[in-house]
Amino acid sequence: MLNASTSKLKEGKLTLSYTVVQSEPEQWQETFQTNLTAQYFVAAAFLPLLAKGRDLTPGFSSSVCNIASIPGVMEGTSSGQFAYATSKAGFIHMTRLMATTFAEAKAIALVQGYSRLR
Repeated sequence: MLNASTSKLKEGKLTLSYTVVQSEPEQWQETFQTNLTAQYFVAAAFLPLLAKGRDLTPGFSSSVCNIASIPGVMEGTSSGQFAYATSKAGFIHMTRLMATTFAEAKAIALVQGYSRLR
């Protein structure tokens, strides 16, 4: 799957995610296209195959497993990367909608990240 997390290779050089002050509309849109739009259309494209898998294996169901990120659920974890954190929050909510809407498959989101242990 695609992910516009912390870095991308663009025009032969590595570019970092942008903070709110550095952000341009094109960068915001690119982050959403990668983290939300592309994910939606990949899942939608696989629905017929997931339905077939469910039908061929009675008693089991197919699953869409989306990999999200901790900035989508916790404030203070995105280092000011508003587009990234907002796109991941939207991605998690989109997964909730998939879970309640798709008859072909279950949908779950795994939220990766870190936490400080005391």
